[in-house]
Amino acid sequence: IYSRINVMLCKDIPDYNAWNKIPSRGKEHEYENYRITGEIDFKTAQTATNLKIGRLISDNGERSIKNITIKGPDMHLISRLNSGIQGLNFDNISVTSSGVGCIGIIGVSNGTVINCDFSNIEIIPQSNNTDEIGIIGHSNGGTFRKITLNDISINANKSSLDYVGSLLGKVQDGSNFDDIQAKNINIMGTGSYVGGIVGATEMSNVNNIKLADIVVDGRTNYTGGFG
Repeated sequence: IYSRINVMLCKDIPDYNAWNKIPSRGKEHEYENYRITGEIDFKTAQTATNLKIGRLISDNGERSIKNITIKGPDMHLISRLNSGIQGLNFDNISVTSSGVGCIGIIGVSNGTVINCDFSNIEIIPQSNNTDEIGIIGHSNGGTFRKITLNDISINANKSSLDYVGSLLGKVQDGSNFDDIQAKNINIMGTGSYVGGIVGATEMSNVNNIKLADIVVDGRTNYTGGFG
């Protein structure tokens, strides 16, 4: 008799010192799995940026990553997310960045986001003629479930900025959205595809979405409350 047991191996991250030892892009040991086991507070410290992470989870479903300010060209907290995020709160994070696209806390995601809160988030693109701007700039499919968004500002006021949303700039290849609550959302985009939650998505399933106090300012085509 044979049985298969699925085991996910993770490195524990108890504080900001351990977070800053996660390899950034271009280094060895990219896309490893990490488990947050304490409060990751960068109020008095700089944060490592442009990380490549496989999966990021918490040990109790309530851990926070907070008080982060990121400024510079082509800068993200996580440049690539391979598998997903679960059970984490992201609070008081500001990203001011320039680049050709995928501007946000997470540049590109290939995974899921489940049971996460995002609050007091500000994303400010600094380049003209760029696109895919949000907490996650671009996602290749994925499931987004049990997500709370509160006090989110995406100020894409440069020229010709397309695909702008609070949670996601653009979702490609279809995805599932379920049980998402958003409040106090302010989105500005000067190009096409500007939405309260998603700039644009293709062939996606959308269920149980609650929106309150959302302002979406799209200057050209395809502007909406959700996407």
